[in-house]
Amino acid sequence: MLERVRFALQQGVPAKQLLVLTFSRRAQSEFAARLQQRVPGADEATVATFHAWAWQLVRRHWREAGYARQPAVAANEDQLLSVMRDCLTWDGLEALRGDMAGWLWLPPTAPWAEVAAAAAERHTGLHARCLAEAVSAFNLDPAGGGPTLTADTAAALTWEQLPPRLQLLLICELHDALAAHFRQRQRGGSSSCCEGITAADLLAGAAKQAPAFLHWLECQKRQGRAVDEQAYLAVCAAAHAANEQGQRGGGRGRGSGDAERQKRLVRVGLAFQEAMRQHSLVALADLPLLARQLLAAGGGAAAWARQRWSVVLVDEFQDTGRVLLDLLALLMGDRRGVTAVGDDDQSIYSFLGTEPRIFQEFRDRFAPCTTHCLQLNFRSTPPICALGSSLLRGNRRAAEKSMQPARHSSRASAGSDNDSGFAPVTVQQHGSPEAEAAALAAEVQRLWREEGVPYSSVAVLFRCLRLQGRSPHAPLMAVLRKRGIPFTIANHDRLGDDPAVAALCAYLALAADPGCDPAFEAVLALPHHGLGAEVRGTVAQQRHAARLAGRRAPSLLLCAESVCSQAAEKAAESDSSDGQEQFGPTQLSQQLAQLSQLNKEDQAELRRLVALVRRMRDAVGREPLPQAVLHVLQESGLIEWLRQLQLLEGDGAAAAAAQRREGRIAAEQLPPNLRAVLHKARQVLQEWQQAQQQQQTQQQQQQPGLEWPVVLIPCANEGHLPLSWRPPLVLLADWQAGRVGESEMAETRRAHFEEERRLFHVAATRARDRLLISYVQPTAAAAGPADGAFASFQAAAAASQPGSELGLSQDAPRCSSVLAATVRRLLREQPGVVRLEGQLPESASPDQYGEHLTLEEEERSQQQQSQGASAASCTGHALVAGGNARLASQSLSIAERVRQQLAAKAGRKAVPGKAVGAKPAAGGRKRAAVQMEGGG
Repeated sequence: MLERVRFALQQGVPAKQLLVLTFSRRAQSEFAARLQQRVPGADEATVATFHAWAWQLVRRHWREAGYARQPAVAANEDQLLSVMRDCLTWDGLEALRGDMAGWLWLPPTAPWAEVAAAAAERHTGLHARCLAEAVSAFNLDPAGGGPTLTADTAAALTWEQLPPRLQLLLICELHDALAAHFRQRQRGGSSSCCEGITAADLLAGAAKQAPAFLHWLECQKRQGRAVDEQAYLAVCAAAHAANEQGQRGGGRGRGSGDAERQKRLVRVGLAFQEAMRQHSLVALADLPLLARQLLAAGGGAAAWARQRWSVVLVDEFQDTGRVLLDLLALLMGDRRGVTAVGDDDQSIYSFLGTEPRIFQEFRDRFAPCTTHCLQLNFRSTPPICALGSSLLRGNRRAAEKSMQPARHSSRASAGSDNDSGFAPVTVQQHGSPEAEAAALAAEVQRLWREEGVPYSSVAVLFRCLRLQGRSPHAPLMAVLRKRGIPFTIANHDRLGDDPAVAALCAYLALAADPGCDPAFEAVLALPHHGLGAEVRGTVAQQRHAARLAGRRAPSLLLCAESVCSQAAEKAAESDSSDGQEQFGPTQLSQQLAQLSQLNKEDQAELRRLVALVRRMRDAVGREPLPQAVLHVLQESGLIEWLRQLQLLEGDGAAAAAAQRREGRIAAEQLPPNLRAVLHKARQVLQEWQQAQQQQQTQQQQQQPGLEWPVVLIPCANEGHLPLSWRPPLVLLADWQAGRVGESEMAETRRAHFEEERRLFHVAATRARDRLLISYVQPTAAAAGPADGAFASFQAAAAASQPGSELGLSQDAPRCSSVLAATVRRLLREQPGVVRLEGQLPESASPDQYGEHLTLEEEERSQQQQSQGASAASCTGHALVAGGNARLASQSLSIAERVRQQLAAKAGRKAVPGKAVGAKPAAGGRKRAAVQMEGGG
């Protein structure tokens, strides 16, 4: 990359026209530093992450992107969830209005007041019953604290005079009553999907469904699919086609229901995008899509960007997706000044929409282009490179390449068993997770004491820090603490997840933009304010009232100010009335507007909070940021709350007494978690600038680009590394419905295990000098001279259990099949590369045969099948039969294997050419018997 920049400068390209895109901020800062040090004259080049570059484009051309004012990036997921809950609530209401407008012969977008008036005029008795039910439910509301309302009094009020919650209750009651009425008149008609819903169901359902809807929307954006009007029209057409197909078939089919669900997903997603635009908020996943939209429009943003940059370099291209490829094509046009550097063998972020075939798509998009294979590895020793290459055996790759080590040793190192002079890769077997943790801690301590390897030079890489509710790293953490070995867990707890950080971010967001509703909602919910759900509901009702009246909803801050002013006016009126109760529609509606009446303490706290937000807004830009943050912490009461939490956690009576005697808290005396917030930047710098003597524990998907002298990879067990394959629920449902074939299922499964191999390869090649891989496998599970047949019998028997085809591990802990195949291969071809301290399982894991066989092992298994099929058919030796059963399992599709296993378990006769289950052998003893009929 550096040489490419130097070459471009030598060709006369101005430095300010160079654009270098990276995947992470760490890579961006490191490359910028190297560029400044090693390439003179490149200071004006733009070095940014993909999202930062997209944000630069959106922030500069925000009007062209469709925003009324300059947007801000959403601080955390809570803000996004708040917007999504609101969208789901109003989507439910819109569904109710659409149904009711159709029944009442009104336009679908008729105002709620017109819908209610039409129902009262055309169905008077029905409307009266619904109003009585709604009033009864309204009076039972625990949030209510005002006068009791009667149906007669409510009937005298106009729609606008009804309290917002009563409006919501009446809508739900009217919808259910009208649905029942028209269902009786039109027999055989379809019932509404919203039938039977209550106001509580509507609000609770929105809160429950918001995370799932937000996750779906994020996945769509990562895949580069824009949720816009065109997408909604497409799903509407699909839903219409599904309905017609269902009607031709005599009813509504499953495909129709799926199409309707997809339609709702896109509809809510579209409303979410519009709400985010109204709030001037941008989600992180929106930035590449917005940048693509700006460049595709061909307006001022596209002209500015194309004039600004003429040469683009992309680092870690395997971590990108099709959105960036579209951005590059739109930015460059007919120009070919694009260089992408990456390794398809390190593509490990499929959950972010990345795929190894992005390299082939790059070649197709920018054809003709030249491909250079950079095969020299400057980091790792020859044994580590050999193991890393062997782990990828059997994967489909974008180019034929082999990792060649650039390091050579002039003398043999201690413990070297190979010609390279470097220490071999150590593979260890342990009987339990506790034994594995003790051995790893002992090795870390030995390296420090005997070889002088500092703790900071050792990294322990886990496949997952959380797996099925368990923490695989917990035993190691316990042993490290017991031995006094310092360690850090990299990226274990995000700073934004800390309650103090989240609260501070909410206050600061309000200071920058008082109209940020998600931030105000988060502040209202903070415990130290003491404002319960009733107060928050009262404030939110003001927004609902505006929406139900067809007006644009005000911000929550304005709603809170309105609640405070109305409560004050009501208190003044009650004082001047001399205890005389006022009746009549107008006076009563003013009281009912504050039915969820606030007590004096809530009113005072809400007024104080509103005044605090206004003061924070006025102070923006008038004082330095640290001082402004400290004022916010002190005036908001956040410091006192955190101090009380610290005392309640049990810091001791002496500390508590000292804190009580202290009249005020200076910045240096803040609680520990708050000090961590204020000094986070300094801590980060210290972590990088100082060689901390700490061992680092990381998750494997968080470490591409990093390296350590010593790397330990524990828990290399089947089901953990590689992870068991579990088909996505959507894919499984499509397969069961026949919309997805078995080839697609098999391809998804194969892609999963190929990525697991790549992840193993990336983790192993983070090591510079030493690599130790360990796995947990009880001695009885390893193949020995006397138990090989029994072990293979267990594997064959487990293969016949339903569920094993979905990757559900049912065996005792055993070595990873990927690791076992790799170690066997290296011991046979390059004996000095690996030192095995233990035993490997006799056969691969029974639930992943077809995916972990290399081409060489497949050929060997086919030879074994042709030579020993007759012996396997009658003797019942599990060792021979296991190999043939593996070939048979490999030849069958996933669906056929599941059906055969279920048939065998039910005792039905198997079809010739298929593997059948275990049978009792002679003498009544059940033994391994996998019978093969007709070859494999």
